[in-house]
Amino acid sequence: MTTLLRRTERCNPAFTGVQAGFDQAFADLMRPYQAAPSAIRFDVSEDAASYYVSATIAGVTKEEINVAVDGVEVTIGADFKRPAVAEGARVLHSERAYGKASRTFRVATEIDEAKVEAKFADGVLSLTLPKKEAVRATKINIS
Repeated sequence: MTTLLRRTERCNPAFTGVQAGFDQAFADLMRPYQAAPSAIRFDVSEDAASYYVSATIAGVTKEEINVAVDGVEVTIGADFKRPAVAEGARVLHSERAYGKASRTFRVATEIDEAKVEAKFADGVLSLTLPKKEAVRATKINIS
């Protein structure tokens, strides 16, 4: 079979380009999937009273960031917009991602949503997520 292909390639030079295209397409399909790194990266720490989140979200304003807290689940999202290009100019190379991105994580203790604090400065979102106080069992006196 290999001999046949080689003879066909010699006889028909256009076949070489078509075969190379198929080979490249197949190689691309077989390449392991690699997810793009997230545009939102964060660290979470805690003490006895609160969780602390430091999230790097570069290239957005505070109005483009959304934070949602639901019990033990925290979602941080942002809308990354493509910067305007001057009229008549063209983009030669771009590596930044555009569109919506979000990250969700869970913590062990419920968060008191009413006391959450958020600050955004220099591309870093800082969250203070106070833990809800555990409901303590009360002793009932039986009469």
